[in-house]
Amino acid sequence: LTVGTVSKSLSDVLQMDSYAGEGSSGSPVFDANGFVIGVVYGGAAESGGRLVYAVPSEHLIRLLPASARSAVR
Repeated sequence: LTVGTVSKSLSDVLQMDSYAGEGSSGSPVFDANGFVIGVVYGGAAESGGRLVYAVPSEHLIRLLPASARSAVR
């Protein structure tokens, strides 16, 4: 995964103009401050890996046990 730009932010998906190759699913997406804002899960096949989708971190935090959520900022 390389440096990219979030081109669309919806409640359930981040769309990024970036590059991610096969096997990049599960990679973290960082903001300019180094915080994880999402996790890559795929991309548009017709984009040649240059349109990448990620699950926003807010969705992932909800999946954590309550005891672990307090460790997340």
